[in-house]
Amino acid sequence: MTTEGNLTIHYSGASIANCFLGPKSLDCSSGKIADDRGISITFDSDYLRAEKSKEITASTINTALGGQLSIHIPEGMIIRDEGTSITVAGIRGDCSANAVGSMVLAHVSAHPIKAGSFLSTNPVTVAQVNPSVRVQVTSVMFKADEQPRNPTIRLSEGFAEAFVQCDNSAGSDGRWLGCSTSTQLRIQLSMPMAGLELAWPAHVESAQGIGSLVLVGSRRGFALYEFRTGDQRRSDSTIEVFEVVPEVRVTSGATPGDLFVQVQMWPDATSVAVPRYSHPLINDPPDILVRVR
Repeated sequence: MTTEGNLTIHYSGASIANCFLGPKSLDCSSGKIADDRGISITFDSDYLRAEKSKEITASTINTALGGQLSIHIPEGMIIRDEGTSITVAGIRGDCSANAVGSMVLAHVSAHPIKAGSFLSTNPVTVAQVNPSVRVQVTSVMFKADEQPRNPTIRLSEGFAEAFVQCDNSAGSDGRWLGCSTSTQLRIQLSMPMAGLELAWPAHVESAQGIGSLVLVGSRRGFALYEFRTGDQRRSDSTIEVFEVVPEVRVTSGATPGDLFVQVQMWPDATSVAVPRYSHPLINDPPDILVRVR
C-alpha cells in the first residue's frame, strides 16, 4: 500500500526544455500523464485500478543543478503485482551549454523517504552530448581562365538519430516528441568573389543510408537543406552521410581569391521551432571551398 509522497527524477547537467505548463493529472482511460509538448508518463494497471488514481499528478521544474520531474502518489493505493512500473519518456534536455562528450545523469528520490524505496539510487547515464553533424570539405583550385571544377561538402550525422523528419509520413515519432520542423542544415559561405557563382543541387541522396537532403532555400551567401526520409526508423539505424556538390560557374570577370564554407544545424536558437539549435558554425576555422588563382 502506498504512502503519500513524491517520486522525483533529477537530471544532472541539463534542464528540461519541454516542461509541463503546470501540474498534470493522470488520464485513467489512456493510463498516461502526457501533453503535446512531448513528455509521456505511462502507469501499469495497478495504478489505474485504485479509487485514488485521479489524484496521481506530475510536475516539472528546472533548478540551477538541472531539471526535475516529480510524480505525486496518493496514500492508500494497493500495488499487487511485482514489477509494476511507471515509465517516463519524451523528456527533452537543453544541452546547449554542455561540452561535447559530457554526460547527462539521472537519479531518483522519494519524499518523504518512506514514500518509496529503490534497489539503487546511484546516478545512471541517460544521455551523452555528441557532435550533431560532421563536416568534411574537398576543395577545388583553378585559374580564372580555366574550366572550373566542383567541390564536395560531405555532411555526416554526428550520431545515429541526429537528423529527424518531423511529420509522421515516414513513421517518425517527431510529432509525438513535440517536433514542429525537420532537421535543417545551413551551408554558409564567406568572402564570395566577383564573377563566381554556385548552383546548389535541389536533391541529394544519402551516400550511406536511405535519407535525402532537399534544398529549401538559397541565396548568394548560403544554402539551406532539409532532411527527408521514407523510413525514419531505418534512417536512425545508421549514420546518414550526404555529399553536396555545388556546380561552380565562373564568368569572364572572375577575380582571384578564396571562398570559405561552414555549416550549422538549423533552425537556430532565435526560432520557436522544435528542434532548434544553439549550434556554432563548423569547421572552425572555415574550410576553403573554392580557390581561384
